[in-house]
Amino acid sequence: RWLWWRINAWSEISSYFAGIVGAILVNIKFGHMVLMKISLLFTPEGKTETVQNFFTNTIGTISGFPFRMTFLALFSTIISLIVTFLTKPDETEHLVKFYTKVKPPGAGWRKIREITGPFNLESNEVQFKWSYFLIGAIFFYSAFFSFGKLPLGYYRSGLIGLAIAVVSGIYLWRKFNAYKSNN
Repeated sequence: RWLWWRINAWSEISSYFAGIVGAILVNIKFGHMVLMKISLLFTPEGKTETVQNFFTNTIGTISGFPFRMTFLALFSTIISLIVTFLTKPDETEHLVKFYTKVKPPGAGWRKIREITGPFNLESNEVQFKWSYFLIGAIFFYSAFFSFGKLPLGYYRSGLIGLAIAVVSGIYLWRKFNAYKSNN
């Protein structure tokens, strides 16, 4: 809901159920085989081996992992979009109330923003910035990665991850403190 005003409760519920159904399809042998056969029907000649490798590729001990993840993401997204367009959107009054309270960023809320007009942030509110989001994700994943590597004895990669986490964490800390002192 935070990305697009058109998403409603039915969109979310259908996405959850599509994920469950999709996971069942890709994790039972019969479902996996049926999906591969269907894909092969639409595969150009000479590319069948690529499709078969996509379905049966083994990464570590996880068989067909790239296929499973790709299928689940596409399947649940398609089902959710179909349900979104087949159901009525939330009432405009409710969307305006949500928008003025949460102030979600992005083009997905342009229609509601045209109704409400531009908003001003209160002194205790933080404006969303993609750069901070990206640095925060780098911080989290590099810390997470290093804490998994170091105890297992992968010191070089663990220390590199830790160094990246420290640098990105210091950057975010300074930006946050600068923001606090200005407000």
